[in-house]
Amino acid sequence: MNGIKQKIRNFKRFKCIAVILAKYGFGFIFEKIDIKIPSVRTKKEIKKLTLPERTHLAFEELGTTFIKLGQVLSTRPDILPHDYIAEFKKLQDAVPAFSGKQAEKQIELEFHKPLKQIFRTFETASIASASIAQVHKAELLTGEKVAVKVQRPNIQKTIETDLDILYFLADLIAKRIPKSKMYNPVGVVREFDKSIHRELDFVAEGHNLEKFSVNFEKDTHINFPKVFWEFTTPNVLVMEYVEGIKVDEIDKLKRRKKDLKLLAERGANAFFKQVFLDGFFHADPHAGNILVQKNENIMFLDCGMVGHIDDEMMFHISNMLIAIFNKNTEKMVRVFMDMDILNENVNMSNLRRDIKEFIDRYYNIPLKNIQIGHVLNEIVEITAHHHIQVPTDLVLLTKAMITIEGIGRQLDPNFNVVKQIKPFTKKVLFRQFTPEKIFNSVVDVSQEFYKFLFTFPREFNLLTKKLNRGEIKIEFEHKGLEGLTAGIQRSSNLLSFCLLISALIVSSSLVAQADIGGKIFGISLIGFIGYVIAGFLSLIWLIAIIKSKRK
Repeated sequence: MNGIKQKIRNFKRFKCIAVILAKYGFGFIFEKIDIKIPSVRTKKEIKKLTLPERTHLAFEELGTTFIKLGQVLSTRPDILPHDYIAEFKKLQDAVPAFSGKQAEKQIELEFHKPLKQIFRTFETASIASASIAQVHKAELLTGEKVAVKVQRPNIQKTIETDLDILYFLADLIAKRIPKSKMYNPVGVVREFDKSIHRELDFVAEGHNLEKFSVNFEKDTHINFPKVFWEFTTPNVLVMEYVEGIKVDEIDKLKRRKKDLKLLAERGANAFFKQVFLDGFFHADPHAGNILVQKNENIMFLDCGMVGHIDDEMMFHISNMLIAIFNKNTEKMVRVFMDMDILNENVNMSNLRRDIKEFIDRYYNIPLKNIQIGHVLNEIVEITAHHHIQVPTDLVLLTKAMITIEGIGRQLDPNFNVVKQIKPFTKKVLFRQFTPEKIFNSVVDVSQEFYKFLFTFPREFNLLTKKLNRGEIKIEFEHKGLEGLTAGIQRSSNLLSFCLLISALIVSSSLVAQADIGGKIFGISLIGFIGYVIAGFLSLIWLIAIIKSKRK
């Protein structure tokens, strides 16, 4: 029965979506995918608008899910042209607040008790409103002032219905409009699906706040609101109520005699720490989500949208920025190759040419005048031009970086983002070559080699059986390759010797770390002996290499 009801809801909603899209002149989409919809006349005043303007108005009328979709697409220069992105950015404040009475009812339904048993006071007028939820000021029975974030009524059902329809349309568009495949419409909807479900889970947002707090526990100048877990559910989030001045209220900050240059540096350093040291960053750091408090302390709010950067991606981004700082085209191309995002259809000469043109545009520009966010945005646009798909978190980072830089320059017109970011990129690069990192890499390689040694006989046995059964046939003939064969044999012997030395070093390191046996020079005697043997074998290996080169 529930399935039938869902299908009926989907049909009604689909009809509504089709009518609204046709109203704004998008009926041709349904014609291309062979779906008949009710005939709707587009008014003359609407026809005069550009396609991006009409798309913006259609999404606004379609409601919460499409407004959120537009907001997400406004961060994707790799998918959409500038004019669409500019229009979708207008959707940030497109959703009006719902009534305080509805918010109270939502909370009572969530906790199965009257509001007065949860809060001493609850202000019905919201203090902030967005597409998914709104925030009310309240006071707990224990006296703490809190901010209560409440989801919109029936928002989950609406979003699930709209997502079903979006998947259906994206699949049809991909199948029946071949040119659309380069934009991966189903993939875009899938990505949006993950994003909006993360934002719908307020428990996850609470954990984000706690993780940020732990990451900055040693920095008294950067803060995040405390979460009251006993009053937090997937649909309601209760946080510490905090006050401050919005970071873009420059006149107010000046009247309070705040050090704007210090604020710009602290805010940027906090964000770059999130990206390059923690690998976990606030993906929506607009001015409304950043408050300035006493002693130039900074408070970050609304952590529903976050990005993740792993060590490998940090390394690539750092190398990318260094390539830009050094005006090094070839290094930038190597970064793209190392990121493993290039497919066989990419024309490397054209890509190299576009990257060179991009680098040349910044050739005579002083580093202090380079805007990193816009530079990364241009890189994303180059990848889009060559139909290269970049990681979503890199796109989120680009958008967040542009926002942070903009705030920094508002606070301090002489704000030098390159000066702020350089120490972090250097730390990332140096971190790749610490003894611990090298040791872990050697251990990983040794484990892979160990696994190979034990799986190779079985795999080789399977291969020979297939050859015997005639399932695989190999025919080859060689002429004059005797010298090459001998060379390969020598190289194989040297490689085996090298692997033996590597294994001996790793095992000795493990023994030394475990502190087994007596000690000499402050380390395990057994480990020391292992190192000596490895050193002796290394010397023999080196002599063998020199001799092989002379032959």
